[in-house]
Amino acid sequence: MFDADPALISEALVPLAGAEFMETGHIPNDLVERGLALEELSPPSSVGDRMSAALGSWLKWDGDFDGARLWFEKTYQAALDEGDEGSLPYALSHLPQVELWSGNWERAEARALEHLELAERTGQSLERLTAIYNVALVGAHRGRIDEARASVEEALPEAAAGDQWNVYQLHSVLGFIEISLGRHAEAAESLRRAIEIFEGSGAHSATFVYEDYAEALVVGDLEAAEQVVAAYEGSALRTNKASALRCLGLWRAARQELDEAISALDEALVHHQQVKMPFGHARTLLVLGQVRRRRGERKAARDALSAAITTFDELGAPLWAERARAELGRVPIRRAADRDGLTPTEEQIAELVAGGRTNNEVAQELFLSVKTVESNLTRIYRKLGVRSRSALAARLAAREKDAEPAKP
Repeated sequence: MFDADPALISEALVPLAGAEFMETGHIPNDLVERGLALEELSPPSSVGDRMSAALGSWLKWDGDFDGARLWFEKTYQAALDEGDEGSLPYALSHLPQVELWSGNWERAEARALEHLELAERTGQSLERLTAIYNVALVGAHRGRIDEARASVEEALPEAAAGDQWNVYQLHSVLGFIEISLGRHAEAAESLRRAIEIFEGSGAHSATFVYEDYAEALVVGDLEAAEQVVAAYEGSALRTNKASALRCLGLWRAARQELDEAISALDEALVHHQQVKMPFGHARTLLVLGQVRRRRGERKAARDALSAAITTFDELGAPLWAERARAELGRVPIRRAADRDGLTPTEEQIAELVAGGRTNNEVAQELFLSVKTVESNLTRIYRKLGVRSRSALAARLAAREKDAEPAKP
């Protein structure tokens, strides 16, 4: 008989606790506390293998960003104090996401660049690729699209020759870039590859890549979108529960189930209050504004979109602020008392067509089929007594002018 080494036991408890967290969505405090106590008695030689190092990542996914930051910084300091240079990059690898999600984007970028420098200095190729992912992800959020895309595309061949997890990460950034640009088909192509790798890894809990993939699919493939939304909602952790509900709202809206969409989005807002993630919150407000506008709730739509714009501007997310402003510009300020007998859907289609949208663009904007847009447009022409898109634009402009109050 022999006494088990506390260091070995504490190290063995790490994957056990991690599997339970990913399976249940709850941090197993009993296992964590036992591992931390054993670690105090006899810490594993590698700082990155300790329970205290893993705890930071679980707290991150549980929405406790302050706690995650604290444990990652403890891990970093322990690696410095013990001369464990190999564990330093790991200690920094999660911090860019913690700061990005928390809304501290300058700090996120600084940490990402520090991570990259450490990974290169220590010669850790996998950590270097993760650092490139972190730098590109932060840069894409801040609107530096060309720079982020170039760094990812340059790193992909190296990633493809090694650990597929890095390929997953890099493709997820490309997908986010395309979603930010409103290029849904291109986003779906990159995100499909990312999802394949993620699901092939055997991961139990869905990652944020699902929110971008769902948004990419609702434009053209509702059946596939339904499967992605269901998978995301069913396995989302506390951190991404709100974004999973936003995706459900998007899918419901695409099916013309606007009441159900609002219900999902309102529930998402409740979760946003529990886990403060400013960028995700603003994305939900953007979708809420779109749905409110489609329901004809102009003030509610303007309020949601204005709040989204404020947050995007404060964070420094120019592409997303531009998208929200474009949506706000589609909310009518006033309408003529006589709507010429147009239904709410016909009114929306007429405004978009008069604004220069093609039938395909209108279909994507309102989550309709092109055939439905065409049939509605035929009725609009008949009701307004016009025969062309230019005549329609002139007719609506005249109607709005007639609706303006007389100047004193």
